[in-house]
Amino acid sequence: MPDGEYSVNAAWNWKHLSVKGNKFTLDSARNYEVLSQNTENGIIVINTIGSKNKSTQIYKIIKTGNQYKWHVVAKGITADKAVATATKK
Repeated sequence: MPDGEYSVNAAWNWKHLSVKGNKFTLDSARNYEVLSQNTENGIIVINTIGSKNKSTQIYKIIKTGNQYKWHVVAKGITADKAVATATKK
């Protein structure tokens, strides 16, 4: 995803996303680093930064206009329904 500020509508409690290089910050509190990103197929792998409980998530991001729809990828299968939509401000 391009650097910038995004408003977020999500299945969980995300409201704001800030992207700067390989760092993603959710709601000014949860920090993630991009471990891998494939711009051809939209797959992104992110990992928590600075948390006791490290976690890694895999998403497929589909761009539509100025929106980026995040789909969970689990066991090699992409979920049909987006869990979050980030809209560039």
